[in-house]
Amino acid sequence: MDMKEAKARAKYWPVIVASNFCGGMILMIIALTYGTLIVFNPSFHIDNFYVPALNKFVNSTTDPTLIFFDLKIENSMLDVGFRYQAANLTISYGANTTLLGMYAVADFYQGMQKTAHRRGVVMVSSSLPWKEAALGDLSRGSTAEFRVDVAAKAKLKNWLWYFKKRRITAGGKVGVDDTGRKVSREAIELRSGEGRPSAPIVVFWAIGFIILIIGGLAFVVFGVLWCGDICYGNS
Repeated sequence: MDMKEAKARAKYWPVIVASNFCGGMILMIIALTYGTLIVFNPSFHIDNFYVPALNKFVNSTTDPTLIFFDLKIENSMLDVGFRYQAANLTISYGANTTLLGMYAVADFYQGMQKTAHRRGVVMVSSSLPWKEAALGDLSRGSTAEFRVDVAAKAKLKNWLWYFKKRRITAGGKVGVDDTGRKVSREAIELRSGEGRPSAPIVVFWAIGFIILIIGGLAFVVFGVLWCGDICYGNS
């Protein structure tokens, strides 16, 4: 291959390399922008719920002012993490939603596609008449219906930085039987009205990353071929 032909072939390689690099960057920027605009709240579930005061099989020394819970938090987002701040869980009872107590959840960060459990105990005021109402519902063959609500402030983080603040709320009813435990064997979802993500944006990041790798390899191949043509083209 002579020098003229080598230079003619080599001049197209910068265009290929630049096209791959720009294409990969554009896809990654689109993914990052999409992630900052479309964010779905994490899902909250009550895994366990126990009210000793309503358990007819325990002795009378059991403290009637405690409610034990296990809150499961699932982040299904593939490109957004949540740093929870000022998160509170409140428990109410009855149709009038009489507030029984509140539990403050310590601040924490939940990564992408991570599940967290927060277990705690709510102290119930002994002056509230909730126990009599609950025992009355159970004696009629019904369930004692509690309501659990979660409210939190969260800072949202993509793969690079924190980009948004959001207030997250969710709530739902938890039925309890005469063992003091929730009736449902499955975890009870606390609904927030938010949808779930329909398409993982991480696909765009993966494609963009692959294109960037191809661009880098093309750059290396171009350098080797160009040097070879220049050094040995006339030999």
